[in-house]
Amino acid sequence: MRIMDLPCWPPQAGGTFIPSKEFLVSAKDLFVERVVRISVGHITFACRYKDQPEFYDFFVADENTSKKVVRALTDHQGSRLFDIGLLEISPDES
Repeated sequence: MRIMDLPCWPPQAGGTFIPSKEFLVSAKDLFVERVVRISVGHITFACRYKDQPEFYDFFVADENTSKKVVRALTDHQGSRLFDIGLLEISPDES
């Protein structure tokens, strides 16, 4: 299964609305920077769009899948968010 096959991938950006801020159109324009926070069923990670940080909250139903997504985000820092979605995660890998 690919990460993009998980429900609600790619997640929507969180944060405050800033009227002058340029809107992102595609996950192909975002680059993963780091995982910010991990809790049960919830991953917060930071991406960069141009020179601005964007924060994302991704909710995952089970802990095993959550660990795999965190590993993919961590191992592929600097990659486009779109490309993270193409990564395969094995259902029997922990």
